Order: sequence, then structure tokens, then C-alpha cells
Amino acid sequence: MPDLIMARAGEGAGDMVLALNNSFAWAELYKTTVELEYHWVSDKDFKYVDADPETMGERVDLMHSKMMNPELVRVEHVWGSDVFEYHNAHNNLRLRAKIQPRKFFFPKKVGGGHLHPHINQVPFGGKMGQAEWEWAEKPTISKKIVMWDFELNREGVKEYKVPNRGIDWVHIREKAYELFPDYEFVHLTYRDSFQKAHDEIRDCAFCLGYDGMWHMVLRNFGKLFVTFTDNMSHCHANTVPSCSAFRDGQIFDYLERLSDPEFLAKEQRFSQYMHNRRMKWYANPRG
Repeated sequence: MPDLIMARAGEGAGDMVLALNNSFAWAELYKTTVELEYHWVSDKDFKYVDADPETMGERVDLMHSKMMNPELVRVEHVWGSDVFEYHNAHNNLRLRAKIQPRKFFFPKKVGGGHLHPHINQVPFGGKMGQAEWEWAEKPTISKKIVMWDFELNREGVKEYKVPNRGIDWVHIREKAYELFPDYEFVHLTYRDSFQKAHDEIRDCAFCLGYDGMWHMVLRNFGKLFVTFTDNMSHCHANTVPSCSAFRDGQIFDYLERLSDPEFLAKEQRFSQYMHNRRMKWYANPRG
């Protein structure tokens, strides 16, 4: 029998990849299969924006199909569910911080408590970061930079993801264009399909974006991520631990260093090394 993991469905691509990563990581840790019950408040065929190229359910199913060893996890969508509704805490940051509503229900495992002491994630023992997995397709590196910001998002992003330093993503993009004149630039939004995001990130040199949107997609490829955020500890401890995070003008100095091919290659190798190291942890978590 597969182990049952129940997860609160989120509309963000990072939420979706995290739920899948938790499930695949669990399967690898305990040498089992997993049934992921993905609980949606919305009804089937829900789109966050009418212009989206796929429904939210279709996006999750496509992500699942692109994972390494997809047979380890079976996804079951549960529509119109109230299992994870906690007084609307997910839309109230102060209330959420107070009651810490659950996003996951994991099976109880004898002797496994220290492997996942937090109720909302499967971690890496003493290593920082939420669960990680791999896409089935192997990454390549080309002269392409993938970027995203929140300009076309339906809603504003959380305040801690937007530093108020007189710098915005227009300045950052313009600096990147100046420093990498021979590179192709791809600007992704949530209105792009997962397939497009997957393929562009798979083949890029690095990604440049806010701490959100497609960041977990690049993590499963082991790609270098450069981000501008007011809470660097959040991305280092949760989303992309090996990222290069900045909250002031130092991001421009770092981009200038990245324009040196030798330094860029070094940073790319480090990101891939950290991804491989975390993946190996699952095979021997007590080692």
C-alpha cells in the first residue's frame, strides 16, 4: 500500500513543485510509493486567470509527469475541499504566523521524526531547505538568461519579497542586458505554460527573478538563481538554499562578476553540486 500524503493545494508554481517534491522525497526516504492527495478549495477546471494556458490541475499533472521516476507518486486531486482551511489564515500573515496552519499531513513513521521535524516539510536532516527532487530531463547550459518579476501577476507579492531600496526589476533587467549583450533573454510570467518554463529553465545559463514563481522549477534542475529580496534568509532556508540573494545594490556588483565566464562557470558548478549533494542525502539520511 502507498503512503498517503495530504497537501493543501496552492495556485503558485512553487507550491505545486514543493508538494510533489515532498512526496517524491518521502518515497525515496522510506523506499515506498506515495499517494498525494492534493486538496483544492476551488472546483475542477479552475484557472487563476482566464488567460492561463492550462488549468491548475493540468499544471500539477504535467509537473508530475515530468518528474524523475513519476511512478513513485500518484496524484489525486480533491476539489472543493475544506480540509486545510484555518479561519482564512492563509490570506492573513499575522494570523498565519500565530497559528501556523498546516499545509501537509504526513504518515507517522517510527524513528522518522528527526528526518522531518517540521509539520510542513520534508527537510535534509541538518541541511537547510525544503524537499528537493529532479526533473527527468537533464539540464544543459546555453547563452540564455531566464528572468521573471511580478509585473503581470494577478496580485502583489508578499512584502518581504520586495526590498524598498529605490531599486526595481527594471533597473536589474537593464543591468543584465548591458552586461550580457551576447545572451538571449527570456522573460517568463505566470501566464506562460509550465512546459515553456520547464524547457527555458532547463537550457539556460542562470535565472534572475524574485523569490517566487518559477524558482522551484530551477531548483530541481540545480540551476544558479540570482534573486533580489528583503528576506534573504527565507530563500536560503526554504526555497533555493544555494541561491545568490541580495537586498541592495550589491546585486549589480554580483551580476558584473557573473559576466566573467570563469566566475559564472564556478557559480554554476556550485549550484549543481549542492543540488546533487542534497539528492544523495535521501539515499543515506542517517549517514
